[in-house]
Amino acid sequence: MQTYRSSPLLMLAMLSGFGASAGGAAPERRPASSPPTQCGVMPADFRIIDRAAVEGPRNLIQASSDGAIRWNGAALNGMHGPRPFLDTFLDMVVRMEPVPATILRIDETAPCETIELAREMMRKHLSCSPARACLQEASPN
Repeated sequence: MQTYRSSPLLMLAMLSGFGASAGGAAPERRPASSPPTQCGVMPADFRIIDRAAVEGPRNLIQASSDGAIRWNGAALNGMHGPRPFLDTFLDMVVRMEPVPATILRIDETAPCETIELAREMMRKHLSCSPARACLQEASPN
């Protein structure tokens, strides 16, 4: 059985939803009736995954329809937006053993800016490429 080699403080930060909402303006969202746009199309360096089929530790980054980015359910809205939190969390993830799967979930009406920020941060830290794709959850529809 594999275990994490990390400090208790690190695990507490990862599991507690550190950085929960503290303000900050969310990007403008598309109306629920708008058709899917190009921003929702999965790029070549991401691949569809069934989150339930992933064994072992995993994290979920959610691009929400309210413009927030969530980490395992906790909104990452702070004075400087979600970027500092994603930088910290994704930097910690790649240092863990085993490295947990990190999966992007996109709400149907998530703003393009939110989707692109989540993908950009995953690319930066997880080294996404067509040969080593980042994971995106299949749309529920």
